[in-house]
Amino acid sequence: MAKKKIKFTKEELQRDEVLELSERALIWLRMHGNKLLTGVTVIFLAWAAVIFYNQRQEATLRSASDMLYSAIQQYENTLQQHEWATPGRTEGMREVVDLTQEIIDQYGNTPVARNALFLMGNAYYFAGDEIGSVGNTQEAVRVFNEYEEWAARDGDAFEQAAALLALGYAHENMYLLLTASPEEATQALVAAMDYYNRLENLGQEAGFLRYEAMNARARLLAFQGQTERAEELYREVVRARYRPRTELGPDAPDVHRTLQELRFLAGQFTTGNTARMQLQRLGVDVEEIEDQVRAEQRAG
Repeated sequence: MAKKKIKFTKEELQRDEVLELSERALIWLRMHGNKLLTGVTVIFLAWAAVIFYNQRQEATLRSASDMLYSAIQQYENTLQQHEWATPGRTEGMREVVDLTQEIIDQYGNTPVARNALFLMGNAYYFAGDEIGSVGNTQEAVRVFNEYEEWAARDGDAFEQAAALLALGYAHENMYLLLTASPEEATQALVAAMDYYNRLENLGQEAGFLRYEAMNARARLLAFQGQTERAEELYREVVRARYRPRTELGPDAPDVHRTLQELRFLAGQFTTGNTARMQLQRLGVDVEEIEDQVRAEQRAG
């Protein structure tokens, strides 16, 4: 019996995005207890969990870390107290932008400055735009592009992946906002898919963010009615839940092993669950997929 073709509306797509971001943040908070609000993106949460441990080891960067912590507090307070695209949200996020710019100006080419740059991009993104306007989102794209170039120069594939995912989200957001400009909306959609593809091509070095991108691309394909291609991607993400979470050798430093484990653990709890839910919406028997993977593992 042929499966019924399912096509999602823009409203469903937007609602799913908000739900997924909230779920990812809640899981991270429960795992690590950081003082971060549930509205932040997984890419921001991923590096914020370890930033202070790494950077406060160097006395010269303690002041910068304190400044960044203040910026994060301002960021989370603004998210909690003001709604999307309201004057209060815009003003609060402008303060975050100013604080992060001060860190960048004072501490230049340092890890804390790079993290401040990423927080700046999040501040622009979550300041929000009204339907038909993309000014803040375009500023977020500008900052995330700069961050991606910085990470690429330093050879940090995971941070580069975080930037590509952020750029994908931003362009996807523009696609939803530009309802009155079909041509511009289509350009934003194509750009979002391109960023997700680039992230996937980074391979295992991108960690669980690779599966975030696969979910995002599958979601957009499903929205366009390409449910078979979407299903293929979702299936791959579900199967990935059962792979070893790390490929590091036994001689890898403990801190590297721990971070790698955390990245893949986050992916196991979030990307796999998201793909599982979307497959169920498409009418796929997910338990059959999981049974097949388990059987392959026993045979191997």
